[in-house]
Amino acid sequence: MAAPPPADGGSIGFYVYVGNVPKTASEDQLRRFFGECRGILAFSFRLEDCTYCPTKIAFIKFANRDDQERAYGLNQQFFQGKRVFVASVDSEANFTPKFSVMVKNLNEYITEEDIYEHFKHIGTIECVQKPANNYGYVSFDRCESTQRALILKNRNLKGVDIEIQQVRRNICILLEKPTGPQFGSIREKCEELGLRYEPESESETKLLVTNIPRQAQEADILEYFGRFGKIVDWQMQKSVISVLTNSACVTYSDAKTARRVFLGGPHFFQGVCLDVYNPRITYGELQSTTAVLLKRTNVFLTNDEIYQAMNECGRVSYIHRVDSTRFCTIVRFRFAIAVSQAMRLKQIAGENVTVVRYTEPNYLTDTAPIPEAFPKSGVRMQKEDLLRRLVEQEERLELSRLQTVPNEAYANPDGKFYRHEVQIMNYPIGTTLGQFRDYFRKHGTVINLREFIQGDCIGVAIVSFDTRLEARRACSMNQNFMNGKRLLIHMADEKLFLDPELCVGVMGLSTATTDEHIYDRFSEIGAVKFVLRETSGRAVVCMEHRRWLDAVMRVILVGKSRVQVSRLFGGPGPGNPNVPNNQFQPRQHGPPPSQGNGWMPGPQGVMPRPNMMPRGPAPRQVVPSRPNLRQVEIMQGNGRPPLLGQGPPMRPQFGNNDPPMMGSNGPPMMQGAPRMMGPN
Repeated sequence: MAAPPPADGGSIGFYVYVGNVPKTASEDQLRRFFGECRGILAFSFRLEDCTYCPTKIAFIKFANRDDQERAYGLNQQFFQGKRVFVASVDSEANFTPKFSVMVKNLNEYITEEDIYEHFKHIGTIECVQKPANNYGYVSFDRCESTQRALILKNRNLKGVDIEIQQVRRNICILLEKPTGPQFGSIREKCEELGLRYEPESESETKLLVTNIPRQAQEADILEYFGRFGKIVDWQMQKSVISVLTNSACVTYSDAKTARRVFLGGPHFFQGVCLDVYNPRITYGELQSTTAVLLKRTNVFLTNDEIYQAMNECGRVSYIHRVDSTRFCTIVRFRFAIAVSQAMRLKQIAGENVTVVRYTEPNYLTDTAPIPEAFPKSGVRMQKEDLLRRLVEQEERLELSRLQTVPNEAYANPDGKFYRHEVQIMNYPIGTTLGQFRDYFRKHGTVINLREFIQGDCIGVAIVSFDTRLEARRACSMNQNFMNGKRLLIHMADEKLFLDPELCVGVMGLSTATTDEHIYDRFSEIGAVKFVLRETSGRAVVCMEHRRWLDAVMRVILVGKSRVQVSRLFGGPGPGNPNVPNNQFQPRQHGPPPSQGNGWMPGPQGVMPRPNMMPRGPAPRQVVPSRPNLRQVEIMQGNGRPPLLGQGPPMRPQFGNNDPPMMGSNGPPMMQGAPRMMGPN
């Protein structure tokens, strides 16, 4: 149904917001629930088809204020097993850092009522909301209840270990407003916020996202942005301007979706607000009576903390924090009176700050580093402890991640029918295209399959996905099981890096010895990164740490097979079976003729002796009937995608002929060259 007009009362009508409505509820059922309110004129449901949000909302139009007030009386009453939230469409109700907590690690089986029952003994609960299946908010009437919730010892909710965190900024309880997005067009947003409008921004499909919590799971963020439309590429990296956050580039399949995301918002996500920028748009004012500048913004400050502190001075309409050279942050208010009060701030969240009036000269003038607050605040010490734990987690993740290098020999036989390919080994031989589609359904759309068989037990499947992002997400299934087989997955245009400091060759295996036998035997010594079964008689085992290699070399029995374990000789080199031109090439693996039973990675991988070349049936290729494929034009990335592991700060590229992230003028976005902020 069409969105209702603004709720301004009078002859137009009186509107209320109804949240936490079951997806299956009908208009007639909701009308009966509000049966005492006789003057109902219209209904409007929202989020009915949204798979991200487990419930939907409704806007109800009443003929008079008395019925509207009676509707408010049904707030927190049960409707089809859920406590509905009834409020004015103009409500300023928020989940605030002082009175609210966020609950993570939820699932679709944990309801709002389950959360309510878990926390009700702590204090009076005003509202419980699940904006997504995996997290929710709980609002209390007293700040003491919030503190008790944060130290709650019972973290088990229906068999799930939940995580309780503080809300970082004001989060609007209303999931949507009845009038839709605040801005109707990019030009309107630019005029309102002092941004420089560029016509090219209308056709831009790529957006920059900042203030992503560093501990947030990439799949959760993709699920949030995927609700708006099809994502064809995504790259995320640690932020250089705020050490507790990440930044990302998200590319949609069409400009219309990108515009909707840019004009939408605020984008509330897991207790924070994600900031979304169009790379073609710059902050264009030479000076402003409604904006201030934070010079040399401390990297331990988050955008949410800046927003909360500035919002106490006056209503904040925009934060521009993208400069990785001068570390300047622009904060724009709705009213000029807030500027003078903001300039009196000396600290935000325990960190020293320098706040000046925004002008172009102030932005371009270099400032000496701001002295750190001493002694360190409790908030800062908590952040340092969190950062230390996050770095340790990322280092552990990096140890288990496959090391790959670009595969120059990769060739796609037909780019129209095979694209964005993933190479899979150690899968059940004979797995059909339909079975692969079912297995990877959560990560993307499988559009084609090529399969190459060596002998009767070793196979390589090349699976095509609709977008490169889907292919990379499928790679996250590496080391997951498929019908009892532990998969080895990586991008087809990359090949494994066989590090001689981590890898050993295992020979003498029998056909009865499975990959799991090998994995289990070497896991008794230490963490195994992968097992690469080249033939039925030999395999490569890669450990996560070199300290286990001496013990690995002493292994003589795997399953019932007496084996010989040897090091990979020579310098580091990539090794991986590549499958160009429909030919399985096992010659890329195995001991070279000159090394006997030794293994030596070379420029083309590990080469086998001629008499160890496999014999067997010719490679078979599974090619389904040619589907009607829609070409999706995307920017090809280089190497494996940056995720949450270690690496340099993200500096997104938009092509050789594209402008810097914030356009040709104005404060740069991750570039640091703000030399032209006003009109030419």
